[in-house]
Amino acid sequence: MNSPFAPIGREMDTSGQTCTHSPGDLAANDCGEKATWHIAWDASLENGLACDPHMADALARFVFVDRHRVGPECAMPGTAWDFDNKRCVYPDDPAPTEALAAALPADRATVLREAADRLDRLAIRELRRMAAEAETGGAR
Repeated sequence: MNSPFAPIGREMDTSGQTCTHSPGDLAANDCGEKATWHIAWDASLENGLACDPHMADALARFVFVDRHRVGPECAMPGTAWDFDNKRCVYPDDPAPTEALAAALPADRATVLREAADRLDRLAIRELRRMAAEAETGGAR
């Protein structure tokens, strides 16, 4: 069975907060543009960074758990994904793994249901945008 989630490639340095899109998972193909989006690809919080064009590509092609605009906390070790506020947070608590566990959805079924709901909303929004462009001949 094929997974609806994006294939996860090698770990990449996110400290410079550049887009981690890399066709074929080869260093020679790394995008390297300034990242504007932080993406949680799966419930284990495998994550990556994307520029606007590659975020649009990810929206069109893949299912993912969550995303938010890149902030300074996104590349810091020990940060937690804050699903409610759509950002990464650096917990004041000295046990970041506990804070991360508290931020995660309760179970995989919940993660998948929420991802499907977001995908449905995004697909509807994209179809409306495409229809509006078609009506106006591509002018905005």
